Amino acid sequence: MIVTSTPILPVRNVPAAQDWLEAVLGATGRWTWGTPATYGGVRLGASDVHVSEEPNAVAGTMGVSLMVFVEEIAAKYEVARASGATMERELATMPWGLHEFCVVDPHGHRFRVAEATIPARRTLPSPVQIVARTPSRDEYQRLYRSVGWKEPATAAEWDRKRTRIQHCVMAESGGEAVGMAAISGDVMSYAGVHDVIVRPEFQGAGVGSRLMAALMAWADAHMTVGAVLMLQTGGTVPQFYRRHGFHDARTGLVSMYRSY
Repeated sequence: MIVTSTPILPVRNVPAAQDWLEAVLGATGRWTWGTPATYGGVRLGASDVHVSEEPNAVAGTMGVSLMVFVEEIAAKYEVARASGATMERELATMPWGLHEFCVVDPHGHRFRVAEATIPARRTLPSPVQIVARTPSRDEYQRLYRSVGWKEPATAAEWDRKRTRIQHCVMAESGGEAVGMAAISGDVMSYAGVHDVIVRPEFQGAGVGSRLMAALMAWADAHMTVGAVLMLQTGGTVPQFYRRHGFHDARTGLVSMYRSY
């Protein structure tokens, strides 16, 4: 099983390479090995990038290309330009759905900095209201099915799932539940956000953001000092949750599960 992978960039000078990564791309977490330093690394968001002093390798390479996904790319672009970095491609919207620019470091490595384009918000089929309540079992099932999620197997499991909810907000339109978001757990220690669902025909119109805003308003009022609110997500979704105050869990621990 592969746990993770980390690029190692050959460079002429490790501290100078780290200086460039910090100034141009906002890298953090610098560390080095050796005196003088011949190896080291930085963090780019949730990823590690290592640099190794290998002058001969630098002389004989065309350079490595890395894709770096960011938020607020216009601000990142201005920082990169102000740093004096070599700009191979200016910021532009690409046909494949990304805003991109490309900078080249002094060792010939290319960093394609990108952010997904934001699609225009769709027009909702009907107005949506956000209300605080727990869904019925039938509503829960219909929402799960609308997004293709695996359902609890029995009615009793659905009911246990509902009774564990500490707080839930529902999106309603035309008398029907079209979305939900819930918190379960102990507000004095650890609680989790779960079942953030918006029916497909209501997605892309800000309904999910309204659900999360209402849920976070409740959490801010009820979670005690020192408590932690957690969630698990994947794909391109983390950016959505960062806008609601969540941070990447860089603990060095591996998230694990056991299926039943």
